[in-house]
Amino acid sequence: MSITLKSLRQRFADQTGAAADEHTQRRTVKQLFVRALCSGSCASVVSSVLVSWFSYRRSHAAAAGTNATSQWIWPRQAHRRTGWSIRHTVTGYLIHHASSVFWATGYETLRRGRCSPQPVVTLAAAIAVTAYLVDYKVVPSRMTPGFERRLQPADMFCIYAAFGMGLALPWLLTRAAARA
Repeated sequence: MSITLKSLRQRFADQTGAAADEHTQRRTVKQLFVRALCSGSCASVVSSVLVSWFSYRRSHAAAAGTNATSQWIWPRQAHRRTGWSIRHTVTGYLIHHASSVFWATGYETLRRGRCSPQPVVTLAAAIAVTAYLVDYKVVPSRMTPGFERRLQPADMFCIYAAFGMGLALPWLLTRAAARA
């Protein structure tokens, strides 16, 4: 069995090609997660601002809606806590933020290749509707965001609409900046 220079070159090319493909794949996954972190963070902030605003309008306690999300960890205390606290408010926001990035990962995966605003905004709205349905129709009540105990149904609609717009906002801003 003889090894020729040509067969060695071919083996090396096959290995480096596979390594290059793997590197490209890793870069693509990393870009996906960076985009998901960006759009999820934007959606989290926009929807959290509305949660706080509606909470303040309903109970004069801006932190009450965000505190409710900490029911994942403190189910008995979360809905009674109205004031700001590290234990409930920060935990509630971190849970909401992580959930937003989770939904944004699906959004960014499906958004690839869409180049015009209408499909991007429609996809963001579809993800927001899906998030609402999963949050309130699929998961057990303890795993819901908890906002519903402090807010009205119309408030919930506005919050999930803002969440959807928050998902699309980074793409829309990037597109607008590229046009300018």
